[in-house]
Amino acid sequence: MASAARGVTPTATDGQIRLITKVARMYHERGIRQVEIAETLHLSQTRVSRLLKRAAELGIVRTVVAVAPVCTPTSRKPWKPRTGWPRRSSSTCRAATWTSPPASARPAPRTSKPR
Repeated sequence: MASAARGVTPTATDGQIRLITKVARMYHERGIRQVEIAETLHLSQTRVSRLLKRAAELGIVRTVVAVAPVCTPTSRKPWKPRTGWPRRSSSTCRAATWTSPPASARPAPRTSKPR
């Protein structure tokens, strides 16, 4: 069976795998919203959501996180960014894991100023 060779569990039928793959490609590759996929394929939005979850469980869809470089300035002073994002300066970069800064460390949203 070709499905088993791709690492898909034998509990999903070929028809189910085809539907799951079709929904996953529409959502992830073409950027179509779940509601629009549901309308196109005559499914409920809940069903589309469950099919996308099943695609991840079966290994049809994989999430890959690219590690962003974390930069520190070349000066000897410790670097503490105010916003949590690396600043632009002469720096030494190394790969590391990145976490979003806490909401309390993020700058307040800008308000438009009248001209």
